[in-house]
Amino acid sequence: MGLRFRSREGHEPKEAGRRDFGTVLCGYPLGPAYLKRRSDGGVRDEGTRFRAVAREDADEGRGTVTRPPLGGNRQKDALNRRTKGLFSLLVILALLPPLVGCGGGRTKEAGGSSGWTIERIGTGSFPRWSWARDLITYTDLVDGQYEVFVCRPDGSEALCLTADKEALRGCGHRGQSAWHPSGEYIVFTAENAAYPRLGHGASARPGWGRNHDVWIMNADASGFWRITDYPENWAVMEPSFSHDGSKIFWCEEYSMEKYPNGKEGDLLLPGDRPTGPPYGHPGAYHSALQFTYRVGEEMLAWRIVSADIAFGPDGPVLSNIRKLEPPAGYTLNEANGFLPGDDGFIGCYSILAETNGRAVAGELLATDLGGRPERRLTDTAWLHDEDPCFSPDGSLIAFKETGGIVGHEDEIYLMRADGTGKTRLTHFTEPGYPEYDPVYEMEDAERYAYRPSGTQITEMCFSPDGRRLVFGRCRPTGDPLESALEIHSYLYVLTLPETCLSGVE
Repeated sequence: MGLRFRSREGHEPKEAGRRDFGTVLCGYPLGPAYLKRRSDGGVRDEGTRFRAVAREDADEGRGTVTRPPLGGNRQKDALNRRTKGLFSLLVILALLPPLVGCGGGRTKEAGGSSGWTIERIGTGSFPRWSWARDLITYTDLVDGQYEVFVCRPDGSEALCLTADKEALRGCGHRGQSAWHPSGEYIVFTAENAAYPRLGHGASARPGWGRNHDVWIMNADASGFWRITDYPENWAVMEPSFSHDGSKIFWCEEYSMEKYPNGKEGDLLLPGDRPTGPPYGHPGAYHSALQFTYRVGEEMLAWRIVSADIAFGPDGPVLSNIRKLEPPAGYTLNEANGFLPGDDGFIGCYSILAETNGRAVAGELLATDLGGRPERRLTDTAWLHDEDPCFSPDGSLIAFKETGGIVGHEDEIYLMRADGTGKTRLTHFTEPGYPEYDPVYEMEDAERYAYRPSGTQITEMCFSPDGRRLVFGRCRPTGDPLESALEIHSYLYVLTLPETCLSGVE
């Protein structure tokens, strides 16, 4: 299938010295907030620019960062913060809106050839790199609604695939897309607009997925197929295909099935169904109340769904659908897809015996095809490891680690596929590094007010040659409510040095 691209410059606002491509993107007029977001090439506020940007291309709005050697003890710092008390951490979480999760190189300025670079290529979140087509699919906001895009690896020739499509007329937000290994299909989630949003609607965003269904489309957006049809208040996230393309995977929030009449000790809310005892909220709260009343499932009740998939003349056909709940003693925060051999899954689990029974501080675990943990890949007390992705040859895993509240102080790490050789790649949170983000000079309470986007890394993926990582990263906007409701994420490509490719430390 042939793809026709629209230049990414095509949705830059008119500005002196720029070419004028108008103010319409994918059939939607661009609102003032979107134009403001684009007017400085992806950085909303001059006062919150990365100090790390060593080169700025005024026409493209991109920046390049080179990095020095590693330093700091992240786990020790996190353990020191733990002395403030787990209770304080959970109180902060409960009061906030719902969440929507190589060393050794020298800097190039110093004349070394082993340092890596980071280049900002535009705005967006949840990037996935097609190893067959060398294209990136991602999610971006268009006048208040999230849509699925594709672009070149440098961010150019961006094309919106989902806006103004008749097949998606009944859908709200669309996003968190992933490629079929053939490059011929893309799986994504889309909100069912027939169901109302809760509160300000943050839980309806892609990646949180309340009232979303799983959809598949042709890579050229010529055909769309709805794969699921969930009732109200269910949720889905993280859809993907197996490496051989014969299976499909997603995470399903199943509190509506697990707690149809609420859970003892829950708060009875206005509008709760009058069935069962006089307590409880049916299904998930999808709000801060989840932290208060669903201890051990603060991040909701997720399970793995996988199925065989075949593509015929009438589209995809699913069979052998399996729903895999986490075993006793574990809470699944999110699973991220198949292992390289398609013989199991990888995901972020809270090991409740180590977290005082709370669904915090998730670890990366490899499971069998039944969802049973078989191998622990990280062991980071009171840190949170999430969003793993494998290199094309399956030998390395890149992932993010959070030093505090989920979605804050995120850094990117690399390790071998067996969990050894863990090496920190970025230092967004530490002064003295080129990529340091001055947002960390804010007081903790002020910075935490920007949840759920905060400074979250919105997932990552390796390039076809395994030498680069594309990732998204959020930046606060200066407006806590706006930061909570929208994913203010920008796309970056990190080029790895040879020292990483030949083996992590």
